Amino acid sequence: MKKAIFLIFIVSVSIIPEIEMQEDGYFFMKDVKFGGENLLKDMKIENEGSYVDRGDEIRIEVYDKNGYADLRYSVNLLEGDYHLSFLSRCENGFIDARWNLASCYVNEEKVCDIAYTLHSYKRITRKLHLNGDTKLRFHFESVIPNTDKFVIYIKDISLTEDPTEEIIFKEDYKKWHDLEFNIETKDFGEYKEYRGAVKNLSNEERCVDTGFFVPLDVSEWVWWDDIRNYRVVDKGLYQYTMTADETADMPISIYPLSALNNNEKGLSFGIDLKDPSVYHIYYDAEKKRYGIVFNLGLLPYGETNFKFITYEYEPEWGFRAALQKYYDIYPENFSGKLDLIGQSDPPEEMENPRGYGFLGVQDALMFDENHVKKVYPFYKEKNLMIFLYTLPWADEPSGDMKTEPPPTYDEALLYQQKRGEDKAWYSMKSYGAKESFVYETNGDIMLSDMMVAGWRPDVWTVRFPLNLDPEGGIAKTMMRSYIIPALELGEKYGYTLNIEMDNFMKESFFLDSNIKENYHLTYSFNTYTPAVHLFSKDVEYLKYLDKYLEENYSGSLLSANCVSKASFGYVYLDAIPFETSMMGFNWGDEEYNFRRIMAYHKPVSAHYAYHGGELKFGDIEDKLRYFMDTCTFYGIYPAIPKILKVLDNKEKALNLYRKYDPILQKLFYAGWEPITYAESDVWVERFGNNYFTLRNDSEERKEFILKIGMDKLGIEDFYIRELFSNSEVKYTIEDGKIVLKGEIENIKVFEICERETPKSFPTTQAPRSIYIGIFGSVIVLIFLVFYVVRKK
Repeated sequence: MKKAIFLIFIVSVSIIPEIEMQEDGYFFMKDVKFGGENLLKDMKIENEGSYVDRGDEIRIEVYDKNGYADLRYSVNLLEGDYHLSFLSRCENGFIDARWNLASCYVNEEKVCDIAYTLHSYKRITRKLHLNGDTKLRFHFESVIPNTDKFVIYIKDISLTEDPTEEIIFKEDYKKWHDLEFNIETKDFGEYKEYRGAVKNLSNEERCVDTGFFVPLDVSEWVWWDDIRNYRVVDKGLYQYTMTADETADMPISIYPLSALNNNEKGLSFGIDLKDPSVYHIYYDAEKKRYGIVFNLGLLPYGETNFKFITYEYEPEWGFRAALQKYYDIYPENFSGKLDLIGQSDPPEEMENPRGYGFLGVQDALMFDENHVKKVYPFYKEKNLMIFLYTLPWADEPSGDMKTEPPPTYDEALLYQQKRGEDKAWYSMKSYGAKESFVYETNGDIMLSDMMVAGWRPDVWTVRFPLNLDPEGGIAKTMMRSYIIPALELGEKYGYTLNIEMDNFMKESFFLDSNIKENYHLTYSFNTYTPAVHLFSKDVEYLKYLDKYLEENYSGSLLSANCVSKASFGYVYLDAIPFETSMMGFNWGDEEYNFRRIMAYHKPVSAHYAYHGGELKFGDIEDKLRYFMDTCTFYGIYPAIPKILKVLDNKEKALNLYRKYDPILQKLFYAGWEPITYAESDVWVERFGNNYFTLRNDSEERKEFILKIGMDKLGIEDFYIRELFSNSEVKYTIEDGKIVLKGEIENIKVFEICERETPKSFPTTQAPRSIYIGIFGSVIVLIFLVFYVVRKK
């Protein structure tokens, strides 16, 4: 099998002087090889409602809906790192990950699913840390929907030791094992930037992990996952990651920065979102080091590069302080052109959509002049911004009725071929997609989904991820056939066309083994061979599109349905809408934190994805209020066009909007700020210097205390209002902090209002001129009321 080389460059930094460090940087290298003796000897087979044939390849046929088959191994191991690897294929050629048909367990903990494209044998590998008695189980169950059997093959099952070779270099060096390494460091005062490159001097493919670490013993320090969630360092590995490849365990940090601190010092590693790479940041409590690792793939004589930063932050506010400094370092990554917040796609019968926060409409056919002539007068009358709906990341052809068995892999390819031959408008995309297919490590064209989709509820739909290289077929098709013609029509008819991208970078978490250029590669954790990560090509497309709009249609906006955590692409968006549901889809504090953090001051809106059941039970108004409360706490605009379509009494929902919209507008224009300068026993966020949102995350009403630092916010002469009740709130001043106490059921929003009283007068007694002004205003008001009544 292929080998990978793990390079760790531990650099000396002076940002935490009280901790002893190396005087000079040194290099730590690990050479990882697959192979060696297979430790799995005997296999036991258990099955019911199935058939297992053991030969050179193991054939498993599950033919009963309650049937199953297990392949079991038991082995006693010394503590260490091991590689579990095997080859698999299935007769259907594809297994949707949601079907849960085939999985592998180690000591009854699932370590992988056998899924996605399995038309021909594909290797699946997992790295495991094991010790003592170990039990492996391959489990196969159920059947493919609407079929009476499921047939899968598996072979070459192996468990081998990870032959770790570690080499430490303390002297300066440039070459090792036919690899050339270069790095440049720049000190910008507030942060340090490191730019590195690794070059392959051999005629073999290489897989290189390049890591940079600060040696730190930080027991009882705090590792932050995000602005609200943290862990006290004890033992083990501390990181906040997701998988960068849905077919493997390939960690990538969810945020482009980290935060690790005690009460005196805080240290962050970060990356520039405009330079996408597969990386993860972590603290290893056992090896006592903190840093960042990049997973790099190299073709023969190829080269790839990387960039990262380190900086200190004030530890009092943890991740929030690290985040504020990150915003200050990369301000251009968080600036957009849209200075409005609201929702989109109002009901057609709504007379005044702007009055309920509806700013725009999505339309997939704005490249068709006949369609434009028909719909533009309506959009203009309603004062709606127009967004061209696009879906560049995938092609989604449909075929057989859902009552039929799902298509095989070969039939899915026929779906796509027939759609490309169709004369309908969407055929242009399928035709261009053929040049941009993504290829698995086994050479198969990749499928990512086989489903009965909510937008096509009667048929089977398949999804092909696409490589969005700007020079490739799908990118050129999107520009030439859709985007440019639509922009030109907007210019002809006198409106600004904007671009909306659905399922934003949702298909980005796969690798493409069809390498067309030697640039910024990573590698497969299944086969240890170089590959292109799709998000790198997605970002190239976004850069190209953003530049084209800036040079030709500078007023046009880029927006997207941000359903995934593809952080690199957020840089290019002017608005951050996303679909959500209280049933668990993009729901909860971690999901909302992510969109809030990645947007910073850009408008964020949560579009409720109605699933048909959650709002039919109990009081719809109460559930809508809970959804709107949740969004308001984060300063995220709640959008409900899908709910309005199914409600019998739309007025209930619209009445709520009359109450929430003014508050949300205030929060948006004040601007969310990561550092709250406030403490509370409930959740708190700050907007500008004058607005604070509180949220009770428990199910019971509770008492709260909120303390706000006056000195940090420059607050002097003021009073405080709670905006939902529109009432003034009593407070005290204690140790330079504003202190509010009360009860909270779900949410409260406080506004600190500056008094209009001139500062030369004492705040305890209003001057005579103010009394006269108030008295005069009351007289005028009485007169107006009397006049109106008499006129009636």
